[in-house]
Amino acid sequence: MPDIPWAAAVALGAIVAPTDASAATAVLRVLRPSHRVLVILEEESLFNDASALLIYRAAVGVAASGTVMSQVPFLLFAGMASVFVGIALARLYLPIGLRIGELGAAILMQFLAVFLVWMIADALHLSAVITISATTLFTMWKKNWTGRRFTHCGGAGGPE
Repeated sequence: MPDIPWAAAVALGAIVAPTDASAATAVLRVLRPSHRVLVILEEESLFNDASALLIYRAAVGVAASGTVMSQVPFLLFAGMASVFVGIALARLYLPIGLRIGELGAAILMQFLAVFLVWMIADALHLSAVITISATTLFTMWKKNWTGRRFTHCGGAGGPE
């Protein structure tokens, strides 16, 4: 395999590199870390997956075009725009999500919100995984900042 081009090697590396969030969770459960540490590591694993998908997409573009510089603007735009769109969508979701107190409605709303965030990110040719992760992280940060508690599925409860 010494004759493999760099772009193909990077694409292959991006395919085999990401770890599965559920595998990381299973391994960490044996160590019994705090819930907060577990959630942070799961989110970090999702960002790794998203980064690998972006790198794979760029490596395939480099292999097709033959130049690295053609993909640098794409990587910068897709990564940063995904975060900004995720935060913007979280800010739109929060006023609605904080008002939902019934568990069934909260589960449905969270499912629909994640699906909608994915569709918007995909329509804008952004990383859907980064966009959803940014939306989730901002929502949870804002939840802690406002002192409101969410049900385990994303709905609002009341003051903690």
